[in-house]
Amino acid sequence: MSRDRVGRLIGNPPWLVRNETPDGSRKKDIGRLGKELGLVGRLRGSSAKGDLAAIFTARVTNLYLGNAPNVNRFAWVLPGSALINQTWEVWRSGFRSEMDNVELDQAWDLDDLNPPMFDHAPNGTCVVFGRKTPNKPKKVFQIMKWRGEFDVAEITAQKRIEVEVSPYLEVVERGAFYSPEPLFLVDRVESKSDQLVSICTKRGSPKKSQGRWFGAEFYEVMIERAALLPVFRNQDLKPFDISSSAYLTVVIDENRSRFIYPMDCEKEYPRLHAFWLQAENRFQERKGDSASETLFENLDWRKYLSKQLRVGRDDRKYKVVYNKSGKEVQAARIANHDIAGQTLYYLVTNSDEEALFVCGVLNAPCMQQLFRDRRTSKNDFHKSVFRYTPVPLFNSDNEMHSQVVDIARQLENCIDKELTLLNDPVHSLF
Repeated sequence: MSRDRVGRLIGNPPWLVRNETPDGSRKKDIGRLGKELGLVGRLRGSSAKGDLAAIFTARVTNLYLGNAPNVNRFAWVLPGSALINQTWEVWRSGFRSEMDNVELDQAWDLDDLNPPMFDHAPNGTCVVFGRKTPNKPKKVFQIMKWRGEFDVAEITAQKRIEVEVSPYLEVVERGAFYSPEPLFLVDRVESKSDQLVSICTKRGSPKKSQGRWFGAEFYEVMIERAALLPVFRNQDLKPFDISSSAYLTVVIDENRSRFIYPMDCEKEYPRLHAFWLQAENRFQERKGDSASETLFENLDWRKYLSKQLRVGRDDRKYKVVYNKSGKEVQAARIANHDIAGQTLYYLVTNSDEEALFVCGVLNAPCMQQLFRDRRTSKNDFHKSVFRYTPVPLFNSDNEMHSQVVDIARQLENCIDKELTLLNDPVHSLF
């Protein structure tokens, strides 16, 4: 360290996001510091989900780096998300310090090292180099990709890619959002009669929402079979294949146009009514200050669930669903009236063929690689699948589009799905 003129060794920047910080004065101080450094409040979602490491590194740079050329440089070992996530965008542009600006000049992307640098890091690993400067930061950020074993790694400069947006971006929707799951999401069902089932709701987590819903779940409660609405989730999703293993405790009217308020159906669904009374009481006892007034409002937060009922009345159409997060994008089609849960995104297509086409493109290995090189999050996809890959609109007169449809239909009916069959026709689309 003395030979390489290392002046400070700072241990373990916290690899956590801000909303995992316990409520209290410390969380408020972190938010205030982030705003002072220009890192919080300038991007949607950054105030809640920004990595603590961004604020930590900016603060420590202020505390320990000098301004002279021989004492103004730094290198940080950080989550790989620092190189691509939108919440790091301001930081990458050169964050301001109390007296000077900070300029980033190079980074090492270590995600493809084998073995990985930190195999427990879900967002990968990178090293970012930079310096303090009294001038306006220059945009000279260069990312070097490391592949193979560390000692003999192949190192190449990562090329900047011009990104095209897919026209499907405008019609992609997030799945239903319902919370807290332990109060109405059923993941175990046992049949008791033609009309009745015994249910258990999803177990609460001691980590999520500061453990507010830990232990709030229900066990072996009897309700009417007709009061279970199937919902699709990403844990049941594979390429071209999805099933439902969970249900919401809610009733829909005969036209499938609206939900029936559980408190108003005591006569027709007395057991559902009794269950919701208990669930509502638990919700009122445990909810936070910013929560909705009633549990039913949380079932259909921002009307994401109601919207699916409205679009689902046309059975000539199909929904394509894909996972909200994961290592790779996976897509399958479901009936238009089926409900995509909160771990899925979906889009409504106009025909069976268009649904197969979109599934075929998203599941193609060559598409996965294209998206991997362009995405802005290591694990979360959201709408970026269509924001950073130019998936074209389906055209039944296009020979390559029809070929994708034919292969997708074959794979949908196969047990062993050879996804590489999609590569040639899908690759030609880009």
